[in-house]
Amino acid sequence: MELTQAGKNHVKVAQNLDAMVIRPFTRWSGDHAARINHSQDELTSMVKTYDRQLAECRKLRQTYYNKCRLVEDLEEETNLAFPTTTTAEEKGKGKEVAKEEEEVPKSPPTRRSTNDESDEWPLEIGDQFYTKDKLSEMLFMMIKEIPQKEVKVIFCLDRVKCRFPSSAHTRTVQLGQISSTG
Repeated sequence: MELTQAGKNHVKVAQNLDAMVIRPFTRWSGDHAARINHSQDELTSMVKTYDRQLAECRKLRQTYYNKCRLVEDLEEETNLAFPTTTTAEEKGKGKEVAKEEEEVPKSPPTRRSTNDESDEWPLEIGDQFYTKDKLSEMLFMMIKEIPQKEVKVIFCLDRVKCRFPSSAHTRTVQLGQISSTG
C-alpha cells in the first residue's frame, strides 16, 4: 500500500510539473522563437533599406562632386576667356580707387561630352594633328595674344544691299558671298 501511495504521489508530482512547468515553458519557447524570427526579419529589412540608402547617397555624392568639378572648370574657362586685369594706372598712383566691376560678357554654355571614349584624339586641324594638351595650350595663347574688342556684325539674307557701319561702301551679300560696289 505504501508503494501504491508513493506511485500516486509520483504521478501527481509529474502531472503538476507538466502542467505548471513544461507546458508554460514550451509555450514561452515557441513564442520566443517567433519573436526572434520576427526581429530577425525586421532587422534584415532595415539592413537592406540602409544598404539601398547608402548606395543612393554614394551615387548622389558622386553626382554632386561631378557637378562641382564642372562648375570649377567653367569658372576656370571663364577666367581664362575673360581675364579681369588691372592697368598700371589703377595700381600705381597710391590712391585707393574703387574698382568698378566690369560686365563680363556671357559666353554660351559649353557642351561637354559625357562619353570620353568617343572623342577622337589627336584632332586634325588643317594638315596638323593636335593632342588635347597642345590644343588647349594653343587656344590659351590665342586668347592671350589676340586683342579682344566689340565688333558689330550685320547679317543679310538672300540678295540684299546692306550698308556696313565701318565703310561707305554698299555691299551685296548673297548666301555667304560678299561683293563690293562703290
